[in-house]
Amino acid sequence: MKRKKSFSIPETIISVAVIVISLGYALNFMMQSYWQWSFEQQAVQLLKDIETARALALFKRESTRVVFYGEQNFYRVFLDQDYPANQYYIERKLNRRTGFMAHFGISSFHYFDEQGILRTGSINFGSSSSEFGGELRFTFRGTPSIGGHVALYSDALDKVLVIIVKPVTGRARIGNVTASYVR
Repeated sequence: MKRKKSFSIPETIISVAVIVISLGYALNFMMQSYWQWSFEQQAVQLLKDIETARALALFKRESTRVVFYGEQNFYRVFLDQDYPANQYYIERKLNRRTGFMAHFGISSFHYFDEQGILRTGSINFGSSSSEFGGELRFTFRGTPSIGGHVALYSDALDKVLVIIVKPVTGRARIGNVTASYVR
């Protein structure tokens, strides 16, 4: 008597179930990896644009501004001579899962910097800043009028990155901080 070499129905169902579950885990991992990459790219792009504003101030020998629109989830870089006319040098809209805290309805934000000093506000560059927006201004010497920080939030990852601008030098970097926030 010849035996057939094939799977029975229960074996086939179990094999398909294992494959589907494995694909589900792989897809979840790929999506998390994509959102992590996208979030980091948005932060690096903002960092580069802040550095561009500083370099532009030095090159053009005039003040520049980086204006943050928190609720609308975008920012612009202006040369001061063009600022009243709303002609901007750079405009970037952040993607739908990454953005400023106000865009996601987060109203309270704080962190301790590397020296242990409490810093508050998701966009904080002096008295003209709030959770909903603010501006970072570089003088014609490339120094900021005041140092500060801006926080980016990833809705997909529930994670925050803080970009810190030093008050004297104007150097910007992504801070190694632990942030707290309240929705």
